[in-house]
Amino acid sequence: MGTWNVQTLWVTGKLELLRNEIKRFRFDVIGISEVRWTGKGEISGGGFILPGEDTTHNRGVGMLLSARAKHTLIGYNPISSRVITARFHTTPFKLTVIQVYAPTPASLDDEIELFYDSIEHALTQTPKKDIVIVTGDWNAKFGSENTNWELVMGKYGYSDRNERGDRLTEFAALHSLYICNTRFQQKNIYEKAQSAVQVEKETGEWFQTSVGSRQGDPLSPLLFITYHELVMDKVMQTNDGINISRTLVNNLRFADDIDVLEEDCELLHQQTEQIRVAAEEAALIMNTKKTKTLVFGDRNIEKHVQIAETTRENVEQFEYLGSLITWDNNCTDEVRK
Repeated sequence: MGTWNVQTLWVTGKLELLRNEIKRFRFDVIGISEVRWTGKGEISGGGFILPGEDTTHNRGVGMLLSARAKHTLIGYNPISSRVITARFHTTPFKLTVIQVYAPTPASLDDEIELFYDSIEHALTQTPKKDIVIVTGDWNAKFGSENTNWELVMGKYGYSDRNERGDRLTEFAALHSLYICNTRFQQKNIYEKAQSAVQVEKETGEWFQTSVGSRQGDPLSPLLFITYHELVMDKVMQTNDGINISRTLVNNLRFADDIDVLEEDCELLHQQTEQIRVAAEEAALIMNTKKTKTLVFGDRNIEKHVQIAETTRENVEQFEYLGSLITWDNNCTDEVRK
């Protein structure tokens, strides 16, 4: 049994990849977080159940079952888009699995309490003699200090305990649950990581590397770039943009940073909307809070572009890839910096 935050299954072929993984690791039950599918019930092809949501591709939990687990399944109950339960025939007692996906630390307290109320509801519906396993992504940190909490957690929690960790620890104590992944030392798989550069099948010397921001897995950046290209292809097919040496250029890109270029404010609005819609179709989300507009040549011009019915701020300068871009194309401040 395991749990996995897949970030999204709203991508063609992602569920099949997941099914292959459950076979490779020989899991019988995998609880899934951030499914991002709509609807409720069992997915055609069998072995996958979810509560989902009716209209939006947000949140969502589910369970992926092996053929053996599906054969022992008594029933399941979609409590909410963040909580689902399933009950299985096992010996000597029946087993109830509750899969959850907690709100992030930035969420409002009311949303957190609603989430825990859903789990309370799931637990009250569980027969008293059942073995209960609650799995999922709790968005919480516990730290290593377990004084007075020895019956709830071990000494191998990650990082320092945060407010969400306190809330979960108290909840576990109230329901006589144990936070299992704090019981043992987690293996540091990056401790002796090494890399080498390969050019035309010739491999250079291996050197020690360290990990900064974890990407989840080596495939994630490649998948992002692939979908990013699909999104931007729709924009590149237009005949809009600015004329640079007889070539129309309508965007500049580096990783997930995009600079859209247009002669006209209305065309700029259309282009950004096309990117937003195409991104959502590929399960990507444009960060509208970090999106700004700038008009070259006149600092007094006020042009406001709307994205998803929200007006973006018009600025006199902003940083793009570490360089300062100004309304008058002046490099003085950039040189001084």
